[in-house]
Amino acid sequence: MATHPDHRQQGIATAVLHVGARWAAARGAEELYLHVMDDNQAACRLYDRVGFRLSHTYHYRIKP
Repeated sequence: MATHPDHRQQGIATAVLHVGARWAAARGAEELYLHVMDDNQAACRLYDRVGFRLSHTYHYRIKP
């Protein structure tokens, strides 16, 4: 998900997350998972605020 810089800090991403969660719950989902880059601090704060918690981390391997 991305929010245009002119529209940040207005609750748009939070609203999108809540709508998606309600949609998933209505279809039987009991858990939600998402993938976010560690260095995206704004997204990490948002996801923490709405109740997501770290499950595990990952890293990329590049063959030289």
